[in-house]
Amino acid sequence: IRKIFLIKPDIIIVQSRKVISLFSFIGKILKIPVILVCHNPKTSLINKADYLFSITQNQKDIFVKNGVSENKIFVVPNIVPFKLPFKEINSFSKPPIFGIIGRFDPVKGFSTFIQACSKLNNKGIDFSAKIGGTPQRQYIAEYKKIKYLINYYRLQDKVELIGWIDKKNNFYDNIDIFILPSREEPFGLVLLEAMMYSKPIISSNASGPSEIFNNQDSALMFDAGNTEDLAEKMEEMLNNFEMAKKMAKNGYNLVNSKYILDRIAIQIDNAIIKIKNGEIKWNYQKQKVKLPLTKN
Repeated sequence: IRKIFLIKPDIIIVQSRKVISLFSFIGKILKIPVILVCHNPKTSLINKADYLFSITQNQKDIFVKNGVSENKIFVVPNIVPFKLPFKEINSFSKPPIFGIIGRFDPVKGFSTFIQACSKLNNKGIDFSAKIGGTPQRQYIAEYKKIKYLINYYRLQDKVELIGWIDKKNNFYDNIDIFILPSREEPFGLVLLEAMMYSKPIISSNASGPSEIFNNQDSALMFDAGNTEDLAEKMEEMLNNFEMAKKMAKNGYNLVNSKYILDRIAIQIDNAIIKIKNGEIKWNYQKQKVKLPLTKN
C-alpha cells in the first residue's frame, strides 16, 4: 500500500473483492480510478469500484441490471496462459477415457457425471473415466457422496479418482474426451485448457460455457443437471469419432483465436487507454479523509 502512495499509478486493478473497499478508499484519496476484476456474477461490493472487468457478457448484463453504467464495464474473458501445437487424435483408447477435473463443489455436477456413467454402463457401453481434484475442507461431504455413488453404481472398475494433478499435460494426454458437467459455471477455464490440449469436449449449457461456445461447432452441449442428456451426449461422442475429431480441431482454433494472452492483452490495453485518456468519465467524489499513520 505504501508503494501505491509513492508511485501514484494511473490506475489500480484489483483482483479480489475482499480488498476492494481498501483500494477504493486509497483510489479516492489519490484520485486514481479503481478497476475490479469480477470472476463471478455476484453483485456484492461492485459499487466500490469505478470500473469493472467482467469475464463474460452475461455477467455484464447482470451488473447493468443492478444499476452499473454499461460503459463502465469491460468484458475481458479469462485466458489460457500457454500455447501448444495442435495434436490430432487418431483413435480413442480401448476403452475410451472420459476426463473431468475441478473442485468437489456440488455445483460442479460430478454426481451428474457419475449417474450418466451408470447409464452407459447399464447399456453395456465400454468406457473408463478419470476424475481429477482433491477435496477441500468445505467440500468433504460432496467428495464422500461421489465415492458413495461410484460404489453404489458399481463403477469401481470404470471410474477412478486420481487426486491432485501436478502436471496438467499428463491428465489431458491420458484422456480421450473432456467433460464439464457443471450445474453452474460463470466461465469454465478448464474448457480453454482442454481445447488447447486438442480434446473434444462435452459441456453443460451453463452460462459461461454457453458464451464460450456460442453455437459454434466446437463442443457437444447438454442441459445442465440433466443426467439423461449427458449420457446421450457421451454415447453420441463415442459413436461418432469423426465428429469428435472435428470438434477437437474447432475447439483448438476457437481458443487460439479468442482466449490467448496476445488477444486478451489488446482488450485490456484498449480499456485502460480509454479510462486513462478520460474517454469514459468516472465518479470521483472529493472526500476529506485522514491518512493512516505509518511508521518511518
